[in-house]
Amino acid sequence: MHRDGAALGVLFVVSRRDLLAPEVRVVEAFGDVLGMLVACERRTVELEQRLEAIAALSRPRPLAP
Repeated sequence: MHRDGAALGVLFVVSRRDLLAPEVRVVEAFGDVLGMLVACERRTVELEQRLEAIAALSRPRPLAP
């Protein structure tokens, strides 16, 4: 999930047999962790972009000759 609750993607699991209930819970937990990692990565990228924009605003401008 993204911070606005929108889905980030889909996790597919392919198996030769039906999954047992505990296995389904593990897959769901893995999907949750994977979603959190993706959301954190996106947040990190957004923050890095903001910091770069702030740094660009605070760079000293060259003096005119």
